[in-house]
Amino acid sequence: MDKELLFEAFAHSPLGMVVLGINGSVVKTNSSFCHFTGYSNEELVHLGLRTVLFEEDYQAIVLNYTQLIAGDLDAFQLEKRFVHKNGEVIWGAISAHKVTTSQADYIIGQVVDITQRKKAEPEMEMLRSFYNYASEGIGIFDVEGHIIQVNKAFEEIFGWMESEVRGKKLPVTPSFTYDHAVYLVEETLKGNIIKNFETIKQTKDGQYITVSITMSPIYNRDGEIVALSGIVRDITEQKAVVAQLESFIDNHLDPILIFNEEGTLTRANSAFEVDFGWSHQELVGVNLLDVEFSPEDKEGIKNKILRGESLEGYETIFKKKNGIAMDVMITSFPIKDHQGAMNAIAVSFRDITDRKHAEELMIQSEKLSIAGQLSAAIAHEIRNPITAIKGFLKLLQNSNEKQLYYEIVESEIARIELILSELLSLAKPQKSNFKETDLRFTLKQCISLLESEANMKSVQVDLKHDENLPILHCDENQIKQVFINFMKNAFDAMPDGGYLNIEMEYCALASGISIRFKDTGCGIPQDILSKIGQPFYTTKETGTGLGFMVSKNIIEGHSGTVHISSEVNVGTTVEIILPKEK
Repeated sequence: MDKELLFEAFAHSPLGMVVLGINGSVVKTNSSFCHFTGYSNEELVHLGLRTVLFEEDYQAIVLNYTQLIAGDLDAFQLEKRFVHKNGEVIWGAISAHKVTTSQADYIIGQVVDITQRKKAEPEMEMLRSFYNYASEGIGIFDVEGHIIQVNKAFEEIFGWMESEVRGKKLPVTPSFTYDHAVYLVEETLKGNIIKNFETIKQTKDGQYITVSITMSPIYNRDGEIVALSGIVRDITEQKAVVAQLESFIDNHLDPILIFNEEGTLTRANSAFEVDFGWSHQELVGVNLLDVEFSPEDKEGIKNKILRGESLEGYETIFKKKNGIAMDVMITSFPIKDHQGAMNAIAVSFRDITDRKHAEELMIQSEKLSIAGQLSAAIAHEIRNPITAIKGFLKLLQNSNEKQLYYEIVESEIARIELILSELLSLAKPQKSNFKETDLRFTLKQCISLLESEANMKSVQVDLKHDENLPILHCDENQIKQVFINFMKNAFDAMPDGGYLNIEMEYCALASGISIRFKDTGCGIPQDILSKIGQPFYTTKETGTGLGFMVSKNIIEGHSGTVHISSEVNVGTTVEIILPKEK
């Protein structure tokens, strides 16, 4: 009866079991071991254990087996690889001991399948590494709030070692935030995950710190909550920086708007409310794409801001709540968290109304200066057609060729009208008027206006331009002022006459136009060239020193550039590059 019971226990044990002889041969295996290896008992008895083991693992077992037979070991335990009949590598935890009977000595081996555990070990090692070396503190608590274990970051944040608090409730909650701790535990026990909950905790040395806590339930295989995990991040410094930033925004003299990463307005400082008239309550929730910077605002600027790209010194018009337009300079930059990720966008506005007014006065002053300088040449230009008109009127009295004379008189009057209209257009104060303009015609009009002065100074003007040039979006009157200024500068540099070659061609780099004014004048020394553009610096006896500076400001206002190169006694080249769109 006893033998039958032992046999049944061996045959039906959930553990794989094998009986080996003293010589290492397989005497008997049970069904669990057969299932584990995929071989039948008969196959295993015939083939032996070497068939189902890696060679190095088999040799390790033989070594321990020999010591067991010799009595040097009472038992041994090993974790070794087996090869299933289907070729799959499997792992088994082996324990073996010697059994002596009246008939012979045997080795009884037991094998537990640990394949799944072994496969999970790399992931477990990664998880263990993450747990130990994570920058956030991680703590595991039982359902009553007692510490089970904490990682190194947790110890560093609170100053308590795991050995000091294991099995206890962590003494880090001050009385005034006790309700926060209760809330976190109760909600997590309900199966909820609480993310980024901000509260105040106290370290071992008594300091108060601001932390962000994420709490999650830990379940067993039956779906029961058996523990709680808490991830803690010390945000004390971050909160201090945020407080400083908020103070900076609130007390800044310039209006400032703060948008979240989706472009929704979340904050406006008091300066914005005062300068533009909207209250904070009216602004919160507005999307950046719905903010109208100016009637000509391009979506590209808004999208650039939304992408977190910095925007510096963008000049535009912004309307107040009462509809009054204000000249402003906009600057925007992303606000990033401690990991460098953008979580907000700041947009500041600076009122440049007074500066723009001063610039307009300066431009107008330079216009009047140019008009005054042109007056002698224009008087000479007008005197010629008037003299011709007088002469032909006398001839009309005694001539039969009246139609011919009438046509000549009409053309001369038209010439006078053109010169006067150009002079008035130059001198008259005008608001900026950006429109589609063909600069070839604009430049030809300027050449026509200065033709008499060029003749008086023996300067030959030659214009060359590409036939297919893009139409530019610009203020034609301002561009005329620039062209006239650079042409007059060229005339002044050639008191004994010379050549002014003007070249206009397509500029692929700017998707616009390049205009070069090349004279054969006296040139500019390098020490003087470096000062060109400084306010009130001039080499002319009657100059204001504002001409080039005003011209440069006009071109830059069109998002263009101006470059001067010069060689003494050879000549000067002024190159303007204007993009198609401002």
